[in-house]
Amino acid sequence: GKREFMRRGYMDGVDIGCMLHTNAREADFACDTMGSIGIMNKTIRFLGKPITHSATYLGVNSLSAATLAIQALNTLHEKFRNEDCIMISYNFPNTSVPTFAETVLTVKIKGASMQAIEDANKKISRAIFASAATIGATVEIIDHMLSYAPIAIVALFKEVEWTPIEHKV
Repeated sequence: GKREFMRRGYMDGVDIGCMLHTNAREADFACDTMGSIGIMNKTIRFLGKPITHSATYLGVNSLSAATLAIQALNTLHEKFRNEDCIMISYNFPNTSVPTFAETVLTVKIKGASMQAIEDANKKISRAIFASAATIGATVEIIDHMLSYAPIAIVALFKEVEWTPIEHKV
C-alpha cells in the first residue's frame, strides 16, 4: 500500500498525488470514487481493586468493567447510520491474572467522515465511562490521532469523464 511505497522511497520528491482504488462493482468501471474510511484508535485502561478469594465483594474486577463496556459497544451499532460506515473493533493487548486490578482494552473506530467518527467516539466514551461506573471501577481513556483520515472523493470526480481500462491477458 501507500505506506510501503513511502517506506521504500517511491514517493520521495512527490509533491502531490491522487489516490484511487479499483473496484469490482461494475466490470466496465475500474475506479472507485467513493473514497476511503478514516480510523481512530483509543486506549482504555480500567482500574479496579484487587480481589481476594475470601472476600470477592470487597474487590472491583476491572475485567468485568471492560466486558460490560464491550457489550455496550456492541449495542451501540444500532445507533449508527449505515451511510457513515462506522465499524468498531477491540482487543485486550494484555490482561493481568488473577486479580484483574487493571485491564487494558484497545478500540479502533472506522468511519466514512470525520463527523461520523467524532460522533461515534463520543458515544463510545460515554458507554465506557458508564460501564466502569456501574461496577465502581475507574477508567482512563486516551484518544489517539487518526491513523487514516477519511476521504470522500465522489464530488471531486463527478465531472470527470472516465474511459474503461482494457484488460489484456
